[in-house]
Amino acid sequence: MALTPAEKQRRYRLKLKLDPAKNDEAKRKQLEMYHAKKKLVKDMTEREHRAAKRRWKIANKKRRGRQKAAQQLVENIPPSTPRSGTPDSPRCRGRKRVRRDRSALYRQNAKLQEELERLKKKCNKYKKKYQMITINIQHDQMLLWFITKD
Repeated sequence: MALTPAEKQRRYRLKLKLDPAKNDEAKRKQLEMYHAKKKLVKDMTEREHRAAKRRWKIANKKRRGRQKAAQQLVENIPPSTPRSGTPDSPRCRGRKRVRRDRSALYRQNAKLQEELERLKKKCNKYKKKYQMITINIQHDQMLLWFITKD
């Protein structure tokens, strides 16, 4: 199967890197080409200088953005897990305990409130039952009184 141009170029560069003399020669040539191609500010026209400054500004902005992103990645990496013998900072441990206890108390409070509602309903049910019984007893007593009165 034929090699693509990219694969050919990759192989060529690997061969260059393996031979130190050829590698040095290629680097020297590349450096010469860079110096021949680059243009100093003193040799630029005013218009070229403005365009170059614009390119530099954009390039620096991108570079600073990459650096900032890399810095944030470094800062956001979590610390390695502590060894079994070394505790976390007491303050962090305390906050964790407070949060855990608070959530446990919240759950317990919710359960107790549900229990209270259930018991209130039960209490009201028996109150009504008692009231009905007392009303019925009073009614029956009045009937008895009327019956026995005659």
